[in-house]
Amino acid sequence: MLVHSASAAPSKRCLFIVSSLSFLFLLGDILSQLRNTDQLEVAVASQGFPAIRGIMKDGRNRRGGHRAQRPRSRAATAPRAGAGKIGKRRSGMLARLPFLFLSPGWLLKFEAVLFDCDGVLVDSERISAGVLRDMLQELGLPMSHDDVLRRFVGKTMKDELPWISQASGRAIGMEWLAEFWRRRNDALRSQVQAIPNVIDTVKLLHQRLNGRIACASGADREKLELQLNKTGLMPYFRGRAFSGYEMAHSKPSPDVYLAAAAALETDPAACIVIEDSVTGVTAGVAAGATVLGYSPGGPSHSPPDALLASGAIAVFADMARLPALLGLDY
Repeated sequence: MLVHSASAAPSKRCLFIVSSLSFLFLLGDILSQLRNTDQLEVAVASQGFPAIRGIMKDGRNRRGGHRAQRPRSRAATAPRAGAGKIGKRRSGMLARLPFLFLSPGWLLKFEAVLFDCDGVLVDSERISAGVLRDMLQELGLPMSHDDVLRRFVGKTMKDELPWISQASGRAIGMEWLAEFWRRRNDALRSQVQAIPNVIDTVKLLHQRLNGRIACASGADREKLELQLNKTGLMPYFRGRAFSGYEMAHSKPSPDVYLAAAAALETDPAACIVIEDSVTGVTAGVAAGATVLGYSPGGPSHSPPDALLASGAIAVFADMARLPALLGLDY
């Protein structure tokens, strides 16, 4: 027994040293690669985990929905053509756990993804804001293009009529709103485009989730369908596009997201919502969904800090990144 004990002690020390070195190597690999992470990963790493732990604590991710798939290693999955730097796989030991530390998709179960429209699927906010700026100028209410964006982005125009009336000192009713819609729709028909990389992302999620995606917008029906048709996104959302104008209350109330989840026969708590405005994030959180914020920069989108403060668990800046964040890029 004495001989056995004497030989075991060095073995335990060696095992401890090897384990410690392995841990330090992994930690160094993680930290070195974190220096090059994109905006979303930094947001998740620095702000997302308390929210994610809260989700796990309250049991939301224990529902029997779709579990985000663990991304495969670098050896098993080659980078996709055209993915660019945002689609790069990590090297080293971290390649085996690419999103364990950085992605909410690793920890969540979900059944469906619900998209906002303006600013998330289509790049329309600056177009609409330009028309609104001109019409406010006609009312004697001068505002810069960026000021219009900051004041109205994510909000429903019919709900803003009282403010416009008060600020301009003129009675504003549905006739003025109808003229705004007409001018805005003419501009959108000729100018609106899909958000960069969103078509491929929507197509992939539609396939991975067996069609369990929807669009829940604060916009009126005519604008919503015009934009989805113009950008080629309608086939993925046909029969599953919802307008806040058709609800009792539009965003920031949760009605439109509750309607979308009900149409998919999905518990709102088993849905991921993609939003780019504080108003929209507030609506998604109020519906009981888990919200990811999209903020590529510029006044057309709420800034990352504001989205996180409103309840988004993470913020990302490129739609090409979304499938990997949800663990669906396999």
